[in-house]
Amino acid sequence: MNGCINIINIVIEITSLQFTEVLTILVGFIFHRTDGIGLSAPQLGINVQLMVFNPVGEHGEGEEIVLVNPRVSQYSKKLTLFNEGCLSFPGINADVKV
Repeated sequence: MNGCINIINIVIEITSLQFTEVLTILVGFIFHRTDGIGLSAPQLGINVQLMVFNPVGEHGEGEEIVLVNPRVSQYSKKLTLFNEGCLSFPGINADVKV
């Protein structure tokens, strides 16, 4: 397993050059080169608390949502079945409970 996924990621300042660079990489990768709906910086080996997603998951539709230093404030114990894919293995999907 990639060690970058298992470490605590650092807080990123939105006024930093690093923020702009990482955001450009994420948006460029996820929305212009793949059919994914989201990507986090740690998935690319960049250990900062930043992710971008588009719930619509279609090129040119919906809007990109950027999460900077996100925190979970509440959650539900209810599980829903969802079909999930992986950008590392295009075309392979499976049902997961989320």
